[in-house]
Amino acid sequence: MEHKEWKGKTDGLPWMQQTLIRMMRVTGVRFFYFIMALVLPWYLVLRHKSYLAIYHFFRRRFGQSPLRAFLSVCRSEFTVGQIVMDRFAAHAGHHFDIELEGDDLWWQLNDSDEGFVQLSSHVGSLELTGYCLKVRHKRIYALVFEGESSTVMKYRQTLFEANNIEMVVPKEDMSHIFILSAALRDGMIVSIPGDRVYGSLKTVTCDFMGGKADFPLGPFLLAVQRQMPVLTIYTLRVSAYRYRTFVERLDYTPGLNSREQMTRMAQKYASSLELIVKRYPYQWLNYYEFWKE
Repeated sequence: MEHKEWKGKTDGLPWMQQTLIRMMRVTGVRFFYFIMALVLPWYLVLRHKSYLAIYHFFRRRFGQSPLRAFLSVCRSEFTVGQIVMDRFAAHAGHHFDIELEGDDLWWQLNDSDEGFVQLSSHVGSLELTGYCLKVRHKRIYALVFEGESSTVMKYRQTLFEANNIEMVVPKEDMSHIFILSAALRDGMIVSIPGDRVYGSLKTVTCDFMGGKADFPLGPFLLAVQRQMPVLTIYTLRVSAYRYRTFVERLDYTPGLNSREQMTRMAQKYASSLELIVKRYPYQWLNYYEFWKE
């Protein structure tokens, strides 16, 4: 259920990650930013496919020269490393400040009887928001990648459960769709990535950052079939212990049939995501050749 060219898994064996969390309880996270900078060159060498994907990202999507694209890759790797370290710091009990923009839309729907879909993405770290902000009235059913280590999954489940979030793992038999559908029927919140195909054959091609890219049709099918409200939500790193979350609503287009509505909704999501990626290019986490060309 993952991309064939990129595993998307946090590096390190479970005992290494557990040791890191214990150390962070004593030293904090900034010390590990420094350590991470020292090992960054090895990542650039050992993760050659990932390096090329991000290098092409800066060359083709931002028109950067070879040298500038290389420097951008280094900055991107370091920034993403900081995001990963922040996640472990949250596992160690550290607090992060989350600034919210447009959250009135989210809380309004949260206080209603109607379920809704929130589309996440692999930019920044929505996971930090799930760790730090508690849902008031509804339960969130979040589709999450199943390939993480037992350490990551254990801490993730503990922190999510404390904030009324239930993890739903994608299955080959697609049984997770029934769980998400039932959650919407019961007036709950479904959180699902809108930018990762997860092996599904049902995709929609969208204009995205000057090229064509495939997006999963499932999230939009889930919302359109039930005419559920759809929000986009992005959480981006601002500085140490500080993140900013953006919430927007994707409106339906009157007069379209279901297929046209799904395609239009997917394009609206892609356009929304494009604005975020252009604003925070170093926090792009799709480390594979995302575009069709």
